[in-house]
Amino acid sequence: MAPPSTSTNVMRDDRGDVSVQHLVLMPVVVLVAFMCVQAAVYFHAANIASAAAGRGAQEASISGAHGGNGGAQRAIAEVVSENGSRLVAATTMTGPTEVISTVTVSVNSIVPFFPRSVTRTAREPRERFVAETQR
Repeated sequence: MAPPSTSTNVMRDDRGDVSVQHLVLMPVVVLVAFMCVQAAVYFHAANIASAAAGRGAQEASISGAHGGNGGAQRAIAEVVSENGSRLVAATTMTGPTEVISTVTVSVNSIVPFFPRSVTRTAREPRERFVAETQR
């Protein structure tokens, strides 16, 4: 009787290899997918914060020319809520020549080690009234 072929023995030695490869590889693939989704959520929140800061600075620049600054906070909150995020903090500072608006928005967490909030700042020149005789 002839000895069994070596190819049959090789196949028996590889049995279960694919299962072990999947066991090691799948958590890495899932983690990479979750990190991609988390990065997209983070950049979306950063865009919301930028838009809200820009709108707040614009509103404060216009209303600052008329002596008020209450519309900036309302405009910031409106932009953040319309885009489905949560406002953490918002400040608007009016200087002699410019308005600076800083907005912090929370970031939904999928992966635990990503930042929980994102902050963006916008600057606008302050509008001022100039009489016709002074132009």
